[in-house]
Amino acid sequence: MRCLFTSGLLLVACARRETPVEAGIRTQTLLVGNGGEPATLDPAVSTLMVEGRLIRAFFEALTETDAHTSQPLPAAAERWE
Repeated sequence: MRCLFTSGLLLVACARRETPVEAGIRTQTLLVGNGGEPATLDPAVSTLMVEGRLIRAFFEALTETDAHTSQPLPAAAERWE
């Protein structure tokens, strides 16, 4: 009985586990290795790099920058007010 139990434990311990990246892909979850908790996610008042990384990730696809004028252009965003 002990041998069977030990064999079962070894099989479970050696089984392939889902990585955080694989889980994020499966659940459509954005994973950001940020390091700390942000104090705010308001772009107008954020001052820390921790917040900046998340804010850039959230707004990345909404706008883009014109290469010639450096002005914001809509990307995924149709418009903004």
